[in-house]
Amino acid sequence: YAFIAGMPPAAGLYTAIVGTIIAALWGSSQQAQSGPTNTHALLTLSVAMTVATVGTPEYLSVVALLALMVGIFKLTVGITRLGVLANFVSDAVIVGFTAGAGILIAVNQLPHLMGLHLPHSSNLMETISQILHHMNEVHFLSLALGLLVLFTVIVLAKINRKWPGPFIAMILAGALVGIFHLDQLGVSVVGKLPRGLPPLAKIPITDWQLIGRLSTGALAVGAIGLVQTTSVTRSLASMTGQRLDTNQEFVAQGLANIGSGLFSGFLVTSSFNRSALNLQSGARTQLAAIFTGLIVLIAMLILAPYAALLPGTALAGVLLVIASRMVDRQEISRILHAGRGDAIVMIVTLVFSLILPLEFAVIAGILLSLGHYILRTSTPQVIPVLPDDSFKHLIPRPDKPQCPQSAVIAVPGAATAVRHPAPSGASTMSESPSVPSTARSPFQLQLPSDLGTRCTGTMALWDRIPTSPGCGRRSVPETMSEGGAATCFASMPPEAWANPAPRPTTRIPTRTFHAFRSMNSSSHP
Repeated sequence: YAFIAGMPPAAGLYTAIVGTIIAALWGSSQQAQSGPTNTHALLTLSVAMTVATVGTPEYLSVVALLALMVGIFKLTVGITRLGVLANFVSDAVIVGFTAGAGILIAVNQLPHLMGLHLPHSSNLMETISQILHHMNEVHFLSLALGLLVLFTVIVLAKINRKWPGPFIAMILAGALVGIFHLDQLGVSVVGKLPRGLPPLAKIPITDWQLIGRLSTGALAVGAIGLVQTTSVTRSLASMTGQRLDTNQEFVAQGLANIGSGLFSGFLVTSSFNRSALNLQSGARTQLAAIFTGLIVLIAMLILAPYAALLPGTALAGVLLVIASRMVDRQEISRILHAGRGDAIVMIVTLVFSLILPLEFAVIAGILLSLGHYILRTSTPQVIPVLPDDSFKHLIPRPDKPQCPQSAVIAVPGAATAVRHPAPSGASTMSESPSVPSTARSPFQLQLPSDLGTRCTGTMALWDRIPTSPGCGRRSVPETMSEGGAATCFASMPPEAWANPAPRPTTRIPTRTFHAFRSMNSSSHP
């Protein structure tokens, strides 16, 4: 990660130690693991190199200041409980940005793989142009060693994905350098790593001009970090059933970035790969992540001298494999077939990541996602649905008659209905009057009053009706008082709803707008 960010190798270890431990101490997710990631390492390079030269002391100070600013932003969002805003950004932004970052990382590692010493750049076309211009300077011994590492990682993953392929390949490359003295033949090595605790960084916290120049990048990095954290932690919570406090997680991410910046590290965020591995390994509490950070610290103190012979071309080979996995082809295909809106958001974010500075690509993707969400929720599409022939899924069937007493409708995306107060003296058990047309919001589904809910998926709308021979079900008030299902269909046998039955999310014995997840719905509840 330090290699991608243009930082010394020790900075990656400092980030993995401090960021991982602090995020685990304050986070709410029991399996989430934070630390340096490929995307945030590339964002570090993209933002910091605009105000300082890579490899200089000023660059290290700028990176530390950037981490501090991002940490304060995330901490503020968590404390003020504004984390709900991350819910309105589609995962398509993350998928598109991660794919674009993977392509950029792969191209940026090609010079290191070939033994070329070129200046760092986050511009795709500029990097490709420099590589082509210096092709006659390729160091073939470095290229061969890097390709050996690359193929070793791929082959070991094919044999057994549980094997630590990158770790084995790096040990092999370091052994070859030590045995054959390849460093004396022009192969660049990492060099000696410092042995000791992470030192305090020199941060120009009073340089307001520098803070202003970094503010746009810090805002973009903070925003994409919050969206990524939300995506990772909710994915884990869906698998474990854990109750998640998103705002507390943002507080943890903010403190982790502040700590990483203070102790000579760089940007920190939740890592899905490490978190998934943490879960698969049987982690049950945050202590697993804390021990991970402590083990990295112990390894740095004991094994630092042995890392001196690790070749840079081997690191590039490993990063090329990792970058290829960042382009999630399965998820990209799913988004392309799921809907035109999310597909456009993903494609635009990916393309902008390749042609624009990354911080602007992130902001553009987030704004486009928010615009698409507002457009979708302001004009919801209402589709009547009926059960299929096997009574397992609710699907549009315009050729079939609707039940005269109950209507089931699917609203793609999210629909919002506004609760209006009932007129004074109206009984809650009586029929509620319709909402005046002047009181309806433009996105309301022309529903009765006494109702306010936000829902996604399939909804059922019915009147308070008595038992009917056509439906063979009990009355709505009786059924709802027992928490059962009140939906009925004209040609549906009663046993079709016996198991499972959709459960109402509210108990209102008057005209009701009711939301539940359909059995085939993939939407969020």
